[in-house]
Amino acid sequence: MCTLTRYIDGDIILTDENFIFYTFGYEHPSDRVFTYIKYIPQKHKQLFNIVYLSGQWKIEDTILLRPKNLYSKKNFEEIIRTLRKNFPFYIYKCPYNNKELVSVPVSKIRTVFKPHDALMKLREKRTLKPIEATALEWIDLISKSSRIRLDDFGIHGSLSVGLQSQAPDIDVAIYGGNNFLKVKDTVEKSVDKRQMTYLFENETDRIRRNKVLYKKKKVVFNAIKKPFEIHEKYGTIKRNAIKNVWFTAIVTSDKESMFKPAKYEIKEYFPLNRASEVNSNVPISVTAMVGEYRRFAKKGDQIEVRGLLEEEIFFKDQKHRYRVVIGSGRNDEFIKILNR
Repeated sequence: MCTLTRYIDGDIILTDENFIFYTFGYEHPSDRVFTYIKYIPQKHKQLFNIVYLSGQWKIEDTILLRPKNLYSKKNFEEIIRTLRKNFPFYIYKCPYNNKELVSVPVSKIRTVFKPHDALMKLREKRTLKPIEATALEWIDLISKSSRIRLDDFGIHGSLSVGLQSQAPDIDVAIYGGNNFLKVKDTVEKSVDKRQMTYLFENETDRIRRNKVLYKKKKVVFNAIKKPFEIHEKYGTIKRNAIKNVWFTAIVTSDKESMFKPAKYEIKEYFPLNRASEVNSNVPISVTAMVGEYRRFAKKGDQIEVRGLLEEEIFFKDQKHRYRVVIGSGRNDEFIKILNR
């Protein structure tokens, strides 16, 4: 067991086999990192029976493809199956989460791209591509307007890795929950001033408001925990899947909803069918593994949820608690807001 200090959500990992994985969450074993696959080398395309996005990316001499619908049950199962068969070292049977998880052994890591370091490196470049110059300009504008230090920003996505792409987005990381909220407020004011416009690619975007168009470029911003906000320790909790549930509840806290995984504390659990009755196993939180539910619901919202009920056993005091997970790899999991 270990505390996470080396790898955190937002870190991008290039492996010896030229796969690109994104680090997921903040609790990991000492010898590997929990991840999800983001780019697959073109030479391995036929191994995965999945649909890919139409574009291509390139790092050094390797052409990469990006899977479509990463969180669908079909794709999740296919990625697990293919990795287990062809790259078994990327699959880990976790004794604490009681499931197979995609992970990268530390021994297989070729390079780690951290958003903060990527931004510092970008600032040191003498010659910038137009997209890079726009990214730095947006960050400088928001930093100055929000009075948040530049050290609390980072560059994520293809720009941080140096991927060659026909139409790269600007993915900005903001370190710290309070800083993220300040940036959201600053962006709203900037939209009012017509310095940028919100970008709504789906209904979720209308709620989250973390995408904008700035000088005709798409900018997406998300939160990463600072060290003092990281309380997770791998191996301190045992989790057991119980059953799928469908219910309504009231959100009592959204303080950790901007991070990934996004956590919402809840009350007034009300099952919407007989199979979702829980007796004494009442969940006190909803944890969304899917990025689209970050900073989605707010305190006081009534939500409708389909997800997987899990038991959590805390080794320190042997307390039993229950949560519902969205993005467990099963079909038809979601969060809906009923009062907005």
